[in-house]
Amino acid sequence: QISYSQLLMEAERLCDTALVVRLLQGLASEVRSSCARACFLNCAVFMLWQAGERMEAKALLEEMAVARLTNRVSRRLAEKLGVQEGYLASAAASAKKSSGLKWMERREKTSSIERSHSKELSLLQSILALPSIEPECVLAEIEDFGLKRQWIKVAGGEKAAVVETVVMASKPRSVLEYGVYVGYTAIRIALYVRPWGGKVTSLE
Repeated sequence: QISYSQLLMEAERLCDTALVVRLLQGLASEVRSSCARACFLNCAVFMLWQAGERMEAKALLEEMAVARLTNRVSRRLAEKLGVQEGYLASAAASAKKSSGLKWMERREKTSSIERSHSKELSLLQSILALPSIEPECVLAEIEDFGLKRQWIKVAGGEKAAVVETVVMASKPRSVLEYGVYVGYTAIRIALYVRPWGGKVTSLE
């Protein structure tokens, strides 16, 4: 897991999209749950789309559809790529068999990655199941998850009030956040700065 993190950071620093995608596909092949595999593969599609490699991104989405690994994030990415609604479903239905990619094969045992991040993956599944993924709904789900199901370290409650006070007083055009975790604070700050066109950059 550590080596994947280091390699991904170096590949991103070098702007090597092909290597980033291979690493993300490698991570997808290491995990058992469909949610985790879809998460890594959606990231790979996003990286291809950002790099302007639309055909490659579309092809990966099709492979995900064949493996029944698409979710609402995949469908949003498909919209960004100009893929018509229902295309992925028809691609999956017309496929005769998988192409033999390693990440299409479900592992027998849960990986160390999943064990280390079981809370975060459970939260992701909860968010993906929401009827709406508007920012306010996502924030509410994260708070509810942390209060009622499993504790997660996010800046909610009084800390959120402090963040809001600071942001509203300074009205920054650009905010840099170190430490993304599940994105709670980044989403909250983005909502605060949206009225004046502010931008949030969050990184690990």
